[in-house]
Amino acid sequence: DTLRTEGRFQDQEVQIHARNGDIRDILAFAEIIEIEGQPHVHEMFHDITARKRAEVEIRRLNEDLEVRIRERTLELAQRNRDLEKEIAERIKVEQALRESEQALAQANEDLERRVTQRTEELRRSNVHLVRSNRELQDFAYVASHDLKEPLRKIHAFADLIKQEYAAGVDEEGLHYLDRMQDAARRMTQLIQDLLEFSRITTRKKPFKRVDLNEALEGVLS
Repeated sequence: DTLRTEGRFQDQEVQIHARNGDIRDILAFAEIIEIEGQPHVHEMFHDITARKRAEVEIRRLNEDLEVRIRERTLELAQRNRDLEKEIAERIKVEQALRESEQALAQANEDLERRVTQRTEELRRSNVHLVRSNRELQDFAYVASHDLKEPLRKIHAFADLIKQEYAAGVDEEGLHYLDRMQDAARRMTQLIQDLLEFSRITTRKKPFKRVDLNEALEGVLS
């Protein structure tokens, strides 16, 4: 119809069936020309089957590429979200770690300050304790000396009575004098033991075996 009305057509795509049954894509060109006054149809045909198939394949590849691009874009978007979440969690962890380090540093400073303060208190207490022990030892020495003196006098006077007035003292009196001297000796030993006990921290003596039965008899007698 185009050829009759316009006298020509070009780039007209048509499909034909080849003898072997294949469908071929053809690009046709035709026009009416006059030769010696007679109209003739001049036709040109170009097989574009390969190009059409290539175009179909290109469209298919483009569609497949677009699908893969969309999938890849979605995958990258998900990875970005996961990465952002991981970064946010890491920031929180680092912040918590910094806060913990700061709290630990503050705790260490407080502990060092308290240790320093406690050390100073212990040093002062130790100085006071040493002074108190020294004063106690001095007092114990003086007190023991002052307490021993009357006991020595009791013991000495009892001996003097035994020697000078033995004839005037009966057996019961001598017994009382012996008991008085024995009590004075025990009291003297007790004072000496207390004095030795007060010197344990400054004048240590080597350990030795002690018969507890003998010590108990001495206490009870």
